[in-house]
This record gives sequence, structure tokens and C-alpha cells, in this order.
Amino acid sequence: MSSDDPYRTARMTYEYQPLADAGAEIRLAVLAPGAFNDRINITFKVQPLHIGCMDGAYLPITHNLDVALRHLRHKDRKRSIWIDAICINQSSIEEKSKQVAIMGHIFSQADNVIIWLGPERDSSREAIAILRQIGNSVVVNWNSEFMTPAISCPESDKHLADKDTVLPYRNGAFVPVLQLFERDYFKRVWIRQEVALATRATIHCGHDQLDSNTFKTAVACLVYKGVYYSALLDRQFPEWDYLRTLATQNVEITETGYTQCYP
Repeated sequence: MSSDDPYRTARMTYEYQPLADAGAEIRLAVLAPGAFNDRINITFKVQPLHIGCMDGAYLPITHNLDVALRHLRHKDRKRSIWIDAICINQSSIEEKSKQVAIMGHIFSQADNVIIWLGPERDSSREAIAILRQIGNSVVVNWNSEFMTPAISCPESDKHLADKDTVLPYRNGAFVPVLQLFERDYFKRVWIRQEVALATRATIHCGHDQLDSNTFKTAVACLVYKGVYYSALLDRQFPEWDYLRTLATQNVEITETGYTQCYP
């Protein structure tokens, strides 16, 4: 439910129905279709893991989650998402402990893990476009850290695969990428393992999307090009170690059936 719902004071607060086995099943939030500015409507359904309903009641959510749900819902069909903030009864210590214990299974069994970076700002569209260009232009050998131009790479971008070639961005054009990497998401150390377990992950920033493999390849290209460090000399950038780790992760997990969202 929307955190700014004008009718929330007239509604009772939603009460969770206990999971039959919180260590072997999860709630999925079924996000009803709607336009961006429509009120957010959610129902719960229980999904067994092999390792619900809140209609008419008010469920408080953070502003960040409200914005994420508005961007992520479909206009014409429902969408099932697992979101720990609302799919776990946060007032139940027993349920929380059991659900946290199976989070690895939840991430690894999701059809797609959504990495929500936040709404569009600080020229984030340009940042996503640059990362997409780089990620689609090179192929990385994760064992040797050797890069070659992608088959579909235009001649003008083949230099991106050369570690000794300076990135072709001047006059602050690369600043949006640095600003994107400074978002709060990259400071959340504890979620990195779960994201690494995902069979498939998609980065969402506003209405822009980027496949995580393309993102990972772009980051690897930046890491392998030593000249990138010069862009960081005058900036505080504690997320750099994480990006280096992300660029060298290569985890394979089997697919299953729902979407995981971590805003």
C-alpha cells in the first residue's frame, strides 16, 4: 500500500497470517497492475520452497519502496515479487529468523533479482547508457582477465577492450557513472552474496534497465583499465573494493519461479 495513502487513517492496519512453516515457505507480494501515480495495491500468496492476503488494510512502507513499486509494477498484469520488508512479518522474531536463514535459497530460486538503485537523478540515464555501451562492446575472460571486442562491437568501440587505451570520455562525461556508483545500494555489504547467487539479475534505475551481466562486464572493463584509478584520485569512493569483487564473481545457479526485489 502507498505510504502516502490519504485513506489510511480510516483503515485497519494489516495483520499477517502466520506461515505454516517459515523455514520452508515464503510470502510473495502480488503487485496489482496500475499507472505510476495510481495507489499501490498488493495481495499476498504463500509459495513453498524446496530447499497471502492484505486487501483493505494498511501496510506501512518506506518512501524508497513506494517509489520502487511504482516503477516496477506492470500497467496491464499482476507481478509476483518477494520483498523482505513486507513479505516477512517484521514483528515476528521467530518468522524473521527462519526467513533470514533461507534467504540464500530465496535469491538462488528467483527467476530474476531486481537491483533497485533508486529513481532517475544525477544524469543516471547517461550513466546507464555508458555502462551499456562498454558492457556490450567487450567480452571478458574471467579467468585470465583478458578482454576482446564483442562480435557486435562497432569498429569505433573496439578500443574499449584494450587495457592500455584511455576511456574516451572527456569534460566530465564520466561523472554520472561515478555518481551512480556512489548510490546507497553499493554501500550495502550484506546483500552482495545474495545478489551473486542470483541466476539472473536486472539493474533498475528509474525506468532504465541494465542486465547485470552487461553491468558486470562494464565494471570489469573499468577495473582492468588502470587509467580508471586516475578518475578516483580526488574522490571518496569506498565502494571501489565491492566493484572489483563484483567484476570477478562468476556464480552459476539453477533457475526457478519468481522475482526478488531488493530496493
